[in-house]
Amino acid sequence: MIRFPAGLSAVVALQFLAAPLPAQIGLASRPQTVQLSATKLGSVGIALSARPDASLAGGLATGVVTTWNLDPARTASLRLVAFFEGPASFAPSATLVLFEEPIAAGSAVRRRTDALQVRIELSDRPELPPGISPGTLTLVATTQ
Repeated sequence: MIRFPAGLSAVVALQFLAAPLPAQIGLASRPQTVQLSATKLGSVGIALSARPDASLAGGLATGVVTTWNLDPARTASLRLVAFFEGPASFAPSATLVLFEEPIAAGSAVRRRTDALQVRIELSDRPELPPGISPGTLTLVATTQ
């Protein structure tokens, strides 16, 4: 009987007793490669920073928060526009550019808050009947 130092007996005994199996010798598959790419889509968000303050005489005031995460290689600029929709007799449709921000490496991910005050002046429209005329102010962020 051969005596081995403690801890080596099991390893050496396995090496002597384990016969190689034909299926384990020299087999290897050819390497295969797969090209992967991932695309992260850009995002843009608009929100009001607080409840609109209706204490502004004849209108309202609020903050508009615009957030974005854009790829400067695909986007040259971000524009926030506002337009009012209402009855033709109430207010003509008009578009106002609130800001246009160039998109570059340093401005690709950002959050911006702008003050917005909307005041509707009807004193020069005596033909309008008294009462409330509904309308909608729409904010849209677009990329160029």
